[in-house]
Amino acid sequence: MESSWSVVLFDDGLQLVTSNWIHGDMCYWPTFTSNARYEKAVKNCETPSKDWPEYNMRVLGTYSSYEIGRRKLVLAEDQSDLNTDTELSKEVRRQKKKKKTSSSSEEESEASDATDERILEYPQPPKRSRQLQAVKDNSQDIVLENQSSSGIQKLDQIEAPVSSLRALRELQSQTPTTSVSRCSTPQYTVNADEDFKSKLFKELSFIKVHLIKVSQRLSALEENLNSSSKTEADDDHINNDFEEIIKNQFPLQLEADLQNMERQLTENPDLKKFMVSYCSSFGGHKVDEVTKIILKKLLSNKLAGNYSWLGAKKKMSFSGLQIAEVILSAVKRNKSLVGATEKDVIDSIKNWLRHAAARYSNQCKKNQNQE
Repeated sequence: MESSWSVVLFDDGLQLVTSNWIHGDMCYWPTFTSNARYEKAVKNCETPSKDWPEYNMRVLGTYSSYEIGRRKLVLAEDQSDLNTDTELSKEVRRQKKKKKTSSSSEEESEASDATDERILEYPQPPKRSRQLQAVKDNSQDIVLENQSSSGIQKLDQIEAPVSSLRALRELQSQTPTTSVSRCSTPQYTVNADEDFKSKLFKELSFIKVHLIKVSQRLSALEENLNSSSKTEADDDHINNDFEEIIKNQFPLQLEADLQNMERQLTENPDLKKFMVSYCSSFGGHKVDEVTKIILKKLLSNKLAGNYSWLGAKKKMSFSGLQIAEVILSAVKRNKSLVGATEKDVIDSIKNWLRHAAARYSNQCKKNQNQE
């Protein structure tokens, strides 16, 4: 079946629909939420869904292409005075052909008939459509003439409904008076261009304000992104410096090395945080195991032999050092040691320091034997 499109008049205005939405004097209406989706459905002649609502309407014209239908819809919306003198003159000529008399009374009757067409009441203007640009509040009724060649109706000059004329003439024939008082016909003028321009300017102003806000947000995002990128770059640079410190200075061999590290940890909190994060990544499944791995990475046996946790037996105190705080925090932050307590960590440090001198002695003997 060849596709076609129809201009129809609903109670609230004119619309362009695909002809397969129409059955009788009812028309399916899609439940889409956007004009773009509606226009796509009409242009592609989509089959109506069963859950679409139906509304009363009147077909004003049917066309073989979507583009023609769209132009006719715009023409119908912009039409202001649809009952033109052309239609009136046509009706007068039809009446003259029927009667074919030259008496003055018949001429007056024909003139009266022509005048009667002018006094027909215009239909009430439809309400504004919710989805498309509707016919304006002062728009008038539209009737289409048929094309004789193609069979497709064409939106052209509009005539008054024949049934209304016939009913009016029958009413006149039953009254004793032969003339109808002439009334002034209300003229409805449509200023579609002005209304369209006004709405267009409002929409453009809204879009401009919206674009300004979007631009401001984008600028703020760019600043945040640049700041974040700079911060990350700085952090990477700092982390690289810290990694170099750990790689070159640990394990600490001499007392001077330990005091230098203590000074750096005190003066640079970021280094201390990095040390905690670095040491918390060491593997192990038990508190004692992880603690000993960290101590072995940070201190040599020779240096550790000079310390005990509280400084007993004429040794120096380890508990007050910055590096001791690093070890405690790192073990407790280790993800594999959930529930590790500070006491467990301290006991492991005490035990490792207690045997540091013996380990150093054994290491020296082993090195001598290898030589």
